[in-house]
Amino acid sequence: MIPVENGVVGGICGLENLGNTCFLNSAMQCLINTQPLVHYFLNGLHLKEINTQNPLGTNGKISCAIGDLFHQVWTEDVRSLKPRNLLRVLNRYGRRFAAGDQEDAHEFLAFLLDSLHEDLNRVQKKPYIKEREGRDTRPEEEISAEAWKNYLKRDRSIIVDLFQGQLRSVVTCMRCGFRSLKFDSFMYLNIPIPDERNRRTVTLQDCLEEFTKEELLDDDQRWYCPQCKKHRQISKKIDIWKVPGILVINLKRFRYNRQKRGKIRQLVDFPLEDVDFSGYTVGPQKERPTYDVFGIINHEGSLHSGHYTALSKSKELNSWIHFNDSRMRQVTGDPSKIVTEAAYVLFLSKNSMESYRRQSLSMPQYWPHVIALQEKKRQIASSKRAHLQAENNHNISKD
Repeated sequence: MIPVENGVVGGICGLENLGNTCFLNSAMQCLINTQPLVHYFLNGLHLKEINTQNPLGTNGKISCAIGDLFHQVWTEDVRSLKPRNLLRVLNRYGRRFAAGDQEDAHEFLAFLLDSLHEDLNRVQKKPYIKEREGRDTRPEEEISAEAWKNYLKRDRSIIVDLFQGQLRSVVTCMRCGFRSLKFDSFMYLNIPIPDERNRRTVTLQDCLEEFTKEELLDDDQRWYCPQCKKHRQISKKIDIWKVPGILVINLKRFRYNRQKRGKIRQLVDFPLEDVDFSGYTVGPQKERPTYDVFGIINHEGSLHSGHYTALSKSKELNSWIHFNDSRMRQVTGDPSKIVTEAAYVLFLSKNSMESYRRQSLSMPQYWPHVIALQEKKRQIASSKRAHLQAENNHNISKD
């Protein structure tokens, strides 16, 4: 590791620990080097989209605090700074993260992304969406596109544009085989680390296989089958249907079940470039689902105590930087210095897409769904037919 020589390189700035805030600093370092988010905040686009009517938001306070921090890190000539303003805002809107206790970095990240989404939600008034009832025999891509459309009726923001994908959940009755299908959006993937016994190496692919494995639920989790008209034992399977431009993966290193509590220290191996999710995305994709890793939140220690650091890929230096609160070091050489057993949260950027697409109801061709482009073509054709019909009617009335 080589010390970073100065603090003038954009995006390379330490964050001082203000009392057990390493969880906050590590999460922020990864977000600070999320390039489309950098562009969004440095150009002040958040100021144009703050939703002051959303009771689920913070009236723009967290968004503005994040925007100010991005601006300081990327434009000011400093080697480190104190994120006091963000902590002050958190003391009001996310008090548990400003109480001076050691918190979970992923839980903080989830809170922060959710707060940013609600602050910057372009939907001023969320409509009620009635779910479709009964068996749906349409093609799955059509069902998923409708679910995405309904989601966008209530939730549209820069966070949706960048971070959100779609999961398919299938519940199957073990008696009659009735299959219930549902599509839900996700902002990050919580994937389990498989039992390391009898394994020398666990890979990210192993974790994804564990995440998408079909699960037979216990008798006390019986489900009412609409075909049997009785509560039945079921199997449940979750698959990745659509992947976002920025994919966040949380490796579930902490166990809290009755049998065992503690931290899983197993090394999870993964490539830093061209991480291929083709084998784990069951829905049709507009681009190849290949990613480059650009950020890692690390956790050293145990379930009850520890320390967070971050690794981020600097676009300006084209190298990895290790952030330990206010201290920074450049990482060179062996990738094993980057992929370690401390890796906890991964940030990946899709390398097969040219630009990130704003999600809106009026532009379905920018949705991640293949069928949405066909829907847009049908909308255009229908509009042209209506226009021609209107012209014909006008001409007839003239005659």
